[in-house]
Amino acid sequence: MIIYLIIRKKQKRYISVLIKRNFVILLILSTCISYIYVTNTNKRYASIKEKNNEKLVAIIKSDPEEKKYTYSYIAEIENLQGIKRAKVNLYVKKDKANSISHYGDKISFNGEIVLPEEARNFEGFDEQTYCKCKGIYCSIYTEKVKKIGYIFCIDSIGNSIRECLKEKIRKYLKPECANILIGILIGDKNEIDTETILQFRKSNIIHIICISGAHVTFIMVWLWKVLNSFGRKTKYTVSLLALLCFLCIIDFSPSATRACIMGMMLILSKLLLRSPDTPNAISLSLLILLIYNPYLILDTGVLLSYSGTIGILCYEKIILKKMPYTKGKIMDYIKNNIAVSLSAQVMLFPIVAFLFCTYHPLFFISCLIATPLFEAILLLRIYIYIFFIYSSANLLCSFNSIKYYNHSFFKFF
Repeated sequence: MIIYLIIRKKQKRYISVLIKRNFVILLILSTCISYIYVTNTNKRYASIKEKNNEKLVAIIKSDPEEKKYTYSYIAEIENLQGIKRAKVNLYVKKDKANSISHYGDKISFNGEIVLPEEARNFEGFDEQTYCKCKGIYCSIYTEKVKKIGYIFCIDSIGNSIRECLKEKIRKYLKPECANILIGILIGDKNEIDTETILQFRKSNIIHIICISGAHVTFIMVWLWKVLNSFGRKTKYTVSLLALLCFLCIIDFSPSATRACIMGMMLILSKLLLRSPDTPNAISLSLLILLIYNPYLILDTGVLLSYSGTIGILCYEKIILKKMPYTKGKIMDYIKNNIAVSLSAQVMLFPIVAFLFCTYHPLFFISCLIATPLFEAILLLRIYIYIFFIYSSANLLCSFNSIKYYNHSFFKFF
């Protein structure tokens, strides 16, 4: 925000606000509340102790992920050492006596509580921080579970839609193509192979395979065009509901939540006939995320999402002014995409270099070419997939060739 104010030359106006008594009191109160909240959150995580043969009751919050010797789940424990509705990683031993649990199943079991470990080496994987970012308290291992019921919730609907989409995509696409498309459309990147992820990282464009503002923009623009003849209130109300449904389908991932909150504020400003305030929208979305989980400030997706957005907000117009004048819609589109890519990279590059310890000498070229191309392919995929739902699913086979050229392109850079 400081960078934004300096660039927009509004620092004097905002400094006069900062020195007012009411603002100083509000700042002190919010700081104290934040400190108390984060301290209590740390105490909750620290209160969990390792224990064997703990009798627990849980609700399954994910579909099973098959591993070599176990089935892995995300589960919500009703009461974990005094903490209610604690989210954990649950590992159930593969056994003929154990039926596979599904989303929403209520189960009981005796398990061994294992706490996540800190990083053992410098810049090594910190399981403890990773679990805190995901809101997970610990891992629990058990040999036998007993189903005692089923709990229906809104999350179950989103999960059913998510699994239906995965099933249809995997039915008509090759596995490697299907995994990439699933990652792009609903944000599930668990099945994308390590080599593909590494190619995105080397090209410094890892952020474009995360659910973010591009998806929200495509949804809003497409809905506004479809509902343009239904009136202003109907169009924007349906758009708000659509963004809420989209969040439910993608399981409220942090980067997507940021984009959807900003999209909702834009829609509300249009409903109330007020001009949108992007800096306040960014601040509000971050505040909501950190109230939900303070450790999200350490999440890689959150850092990349907000950094790219702030970069575009601060530098896009400046870069556009420095670029030569062009005529025609195509040239304007190319120029705008170049400006957006460069402005985002100003903030993204140092963070990506620090987090992933990679630097590619052609990263500017790869971003300038890949980002507009990737947006076009993403839009094409969304339209084809929507058309596929109502007509012939065989049209999705064309994505195999699209993925092949994407793979070759990223490998070149």
